[in-house]
Amino acid sequence: MASGMGRPHLTSPRFSCSRARDLYVWASRAAWRAALAGGCALALATTAGAPSGSAAVSGTVVTANIPSATTLVTTGCPPLDATRTSLGVVTPGSFAITPSDCDVLFGSSNDTATLRAYQPDNRGMAMASNATTLTATGSSNRWLDVDMATSAIGWAVGEGNSTNRLYKTTDGGNSWVAVTDANDGLDAGAEGVDAISTTVAWASRSNSNEVSLTTNGTTWNKITIEEFPLAQINKIVAADASNAWALGCELVATRCRARIWNTQNGGVDWSLAWTDNTVDSEVNEGVALSPTLVYAAASSGSGNGLVKSTNGTSFASTTPSTASFKDVDSYDGVHIAAGTTNGIVHVSADGGATWTQRTPTQDLSIRAIDYDATGVIVIGALDGSMSRSPDDGVTWAALDQDVIGGRIFALDAVGPRIFATYNASSLARSQDDGATWLLNSQSQVTNWSGIDGVDAGRMWRVGGAGFVQVSTDGGLTWAAQTSGTTELLHAVHATSRTSAVAVGTDGTIIRTADAGVTWTSVPSPLPAATLLTVTGAPSPYDDTLWAAGLNGALIRSTNRGASWSAVTAPVSASAITAVGAWNERDVMLGTSASSSRVWTTADGGTTWTARTSGSVDGITDIVAIPNSNAAVIFDDITSRRTTDKGATWSTVTVNGTAVLGADLAPDGTTIWATGEFGGAHVSTDLGLSWTTWTGGSASKMGFDALALSRTSAVMVYDGTTAKTTDIPNGVPDYDGAAASWSGTGFFGMCLRAAPGAGSTWPTDGTCDQSNGAEWRGIPLHGGLAAASVASTLAPGTTTASFRFGMKTPSAQAPGTYLAPVTFELTAPAG
Repeated sequence: MASGMGRPHLTSPRFSCSRARDLYVWASRAAWRAALAGGCALALATTAGAPSGSAAVSGTVVTANIPSATTLVTTGCPPLDATRTSLGVVTPGSFAITPSDCDVLFGSSNDTATLRAYQPDNRGMAMASNATTLTATGSSNRWLDVDMATSAIGWAVGEGNSTNRLYKTTDGGNSWVAVTDANDGLDAGAEGVDAISTTVAWASRSNSNEVSLTTNGTTWNKITIEEFPLAQINKIVAADASNAWALGCELVATRCRARIWNTQNGGVDWSLAWTDNTVDSEVNEGVALSPTLVYAAASSGSGNGLVKSTNGTSFASTTPSTASFKDVDSYDGVHIAAGTTNGIVHVSADGGATWTQRTPTQDLSIRAIDYDATGVIVIGALDGSMSRSPDDGVTWAALDQDVIGGRIFALDAVGPRIFATYNASSLARSQDDGATWLLNSQSQVTNWSGIDGVDAGRMWRVGGAGFVQVSTDGGLTWAAQTSGTTELLHAVHATSRTSAVAVGTDGTIIRTADAGVTWTSVPSPLPAATLLTVTGAPSPYDDTLWAAGLNGALIRSTNRGASWSAVTAPVSASAITAVGAWNERDVMLGTSASSSRVWTTADGGTTWTARTSGSVDGITDIVAIPNSNAAVIFDDITSRRTTDKGATWSTVTVNGTAVLGADLAPDGTTIWATGEFGGAHVSTDLGLSWTTWTGGSASKMGFDALALSRTSAVMVYDGTTAKTTDIPNGVPDYDGAAASWSGTGFFGMCLRAAPGAGSTWPTDGTCDQSNGAEWRGIPLHGGLAAASVASTLAPGTTTASFRFGMKTPSAQAPGTYLAPVTFELTAPAG
């Protein structure tokens, strides 16, 4: 512009349309979303020159971004359709071709577009069979109980091999020495221990009818409860070397019923002291004050939550409520404290005749409790938080959260020293009433608490003191990344193969946008909050993320975690332990509250509605089903399902297992889960029925699941990770020669028609059994570009029609075989 001209000048419009990308999972969502990347900009600038002494004139710039208005609709290619996507029964040595078209509508109203296809599971096989095994990657001991005979001498037990199932300390927990007595009978590991004195202690073997006893503090002897071969013992409590009570359940028609067994002669003979035939009930913990005075806590549907014996051989209910009790403790048989799954501590000062209800500051699902003669009560909770009361439960204070993370399994307090087993793999101790904590050297194994990824090509797991690891081979191997924090990380959510967000204690939020090469800290609007979970809404609302945690902490991001704002939660004293989102506005919260455990919002968190789900325990995870009003919630007891966003509920049972982490597969119907007894559980009908796999993780506590496909998942456990494997039974891709119609076997896709489009794949109007270029293998993504199928020649939409074909070799293993397919749209074409 020439100087001295006293009028504004309008520049010529400048249009710069750059590539916008849409990703769609096959047969999961028909919705579309245009990702803004550059776009079109109209810039307007004004300047003015004026004689000396005139008023100054400034300018501005106005911009607008116009993305490609893309369309990708896969409703014409539904999963498991009898004619379009299901090949039905195919006998070995035969072939099959789908008789009807799988139709995919694609294009852009203002640009050209390209349809691509790939398989997201990175399995190396086109069609994979249902999972048959779990392969563990790494291992660790699982610490489940600790008990001190004195402030210096005690035992800790867990599950592992002969060198790490039983430990003893003689220096107050500063060091622990492995007990390797071959006669201890704890071959599969130990779940409970009760230290009577410095020389007498009992231990119980995991999920069996065997216990062990030492009477000299050094050697142990195996004891089998031969009278009750189907006993499943959780814990054992004892008054001395002769009188002990095994607590647990008995298998009746493969389902557990609560039981207590008693011995009065050091385990030679056993009798049934108490029974409750409620299905899936069990006795969790107890305390023996003398050979005749015993208290026990049970999870029971009959209301027998707390029972008492005054003769040692029979028990009667002394329960102050119908809640499920997880632990009970007493220091003199008269003063009792019992903790429930609805976050209430019940205290009695008259041997259980009357009770006073105490409510901790945090509304927690209590897992462990310790009560001493000075009136101090310490509780540990499902979400890993701990609280302490110095005055019989009248007042409470939260304990340090930076070390204690994940589920608390056991507590033992001796004066100012507190010992805790948590996250199933670690043992920690405090010497100052819980103000600070130290990890023991034997238990510095990373406790993986969260896992996520968009597919098998890249996934992250987090835990420990700022530990972040990445896998690019479907979870088989892992590499450490520098997170930039030493805070305990509880959860991670991936928004793409290159971006992810992780959250943890002290308001920690870290984010990567370069596949984890660098992680940066993101300011939190709640800097003191312990964040337990982070999740995202599904496409096309996946810019919106939610994170939540203790004391009603709830925050939201609308830019994939780059910045966050606080949201007023419907609970303030409870932990928000799970979030499920249908879109950016319809969200469900799961809490540890004792009353309303589930809440929903339809306006992005401005208002909330309490939902009566029927849950009797804190919610551990929520799976919201996209494009529906359905969701499945999990708690520590059972699971529930809604089809109307929480208005009504039905109960589902995951094989009698408490689920701690679950995830929905890209097919929109398969849910993978893991939980209290390890292994993996899968439902292919949105939670109505379940199948369980065990394997390398059977004795581990499962904390989170990543569903890669209908046939594949990766789970994180205490100190390890496992993935489903089924590659040996897979069917390979069509390759045009060796694995063709004339070869031994293959699976492929044929493009029958794509009118109005430039076809990268040749089209064949019949897609019949012939060796031609129209049959193609569906490539693995593997971090590479997906295969281009067809492109629109001008703005507008068109339909690509496919057929699927399979030939099986004569020796093909029986099973159900599936192939996940992802269609991807790019605009402009290219």
